[in-house]
Amino acid sequence: MISEEACNAAVSLHRQGWKNYRISTLKLKKYDVSRVLKRYKETGVADRPRSGRPVEVRTKPIKIRIRWEVKQNPERSLRKMAKELEIGDGCVQRIVKKYLKLEDCCLTGRLLLTF
Repeated sequence: MISEEACNAAVSLHRQGWKNYRISTLKLKKYDVSRVLKRYKETGVADRPRSGRPVEVRTKPIKIRIRWEVKQNPERSLRKMAKELEIGDGCVQRIVKKYLKLEDCCLTGRLLLTF
């Protein structure tokens, strides 16, 4: 993978009239120079849009709301919380474990969230 600085340098040298083989003598592979310049001609200097589905549920207000709900009643099930917030069970579990960094302790078959 070529760094952003190297990409910008290759583009600026190309604008100055340098040929690809001459740019490639500056510790860049000829293939990388060709690929960078092709992408530059297609989209300009800006990055291409990312592929895949955008994240819509894991927003900051939802994370704050889930943290508040957990603090109010740590014995509450994540499924009920997901149903009330009208988002998926997996999203709530992911937010609790990954973003809020809370651990679950199984006590008598119920989920108890601890800080």
